[in-house]
Amino acid sequence: MNRTMIEAALKKLHRQCKANADRAEREYEEGGFKAAMNGDEQVVELRGVFDGGWWGVDAAAVIAGLSDKAKTIRVIIDSPGGFVDEGRSLYSEFRARADKGQAIITEGRGLVASAAVLPLLAGDERTMEESTLVMVHNPWGFLFSVGDADEIRDDAAKMVKQLETYTKSYAKVVAERTGMTQKAATEALKAETWYDSDDAIDNGFVSGLASAPDVDDPAVVDATAKTREKMAAAALQMKRTLG
Repeated sequence: MNRTMIEAALKKLHRQCKANADRAEREYEEGGFKAAMNGDEQVVELRGVFDGGWWGVDAAAVIAGLSDKAKTIRVIIDSPGGFVDEGRSLYSEFRARADKGQAIITEGRGLVASAAVLPLLAGDERTMEESTLVMVHNPWGFLFSVGDADEIRDDAAKMVKQLETYTKSYAKVVAERTGMTQKAATEALKAETWYDSDDAIDNGFVSGLASAPDVDDPAVVDATAKTREKMAAAALQMKRTLG
């Protein structure tokens, strides 16, 4: 490699580093989610299991990545659920921000189940794609206990009490945000109820279907043109590289 090639490589690396630094001011990715600013709107994607960040979504990381400057936070959810505490943390944070004046918009994509339903319900404007499914059920638990019969019995009683409290709280959120009665919400959770888009709309989980981008919108046209330009440039570069 000659001096000219080295200088060219260093200049390219410098440009990439600057581009990455500029992008870092607009985008945030950690703890199983992505967040990016689009004007005065922050778009947050929650995809995967709500597991505290082991492999999927970490509620604490999501909350840390939310923008205080954004006028609107748009939350896209595609998750089978996970730990109910993670879902509750996200729900509480989004509602607190809504109370302070930020607009919270939530959108279901693919699957929104179990604990993932909680942040979906946090939106004041809620939509879902037509093929998306929503599922609610009673919170689950597991018991690992060591001791004599009395100790294990006590541990089991505590677990049952905790699950009953979680279930009551979950049903209360569902009732408040969908317009169901507390009894109807409790029965829906107990039955492990699945909703397609029509059922989810009818039962108040969302207000309607997510709208597709307007292909005539100037922003969409501009983004499409830029994508085509990048593809053409990449193809040309590949042709030159291969000779």
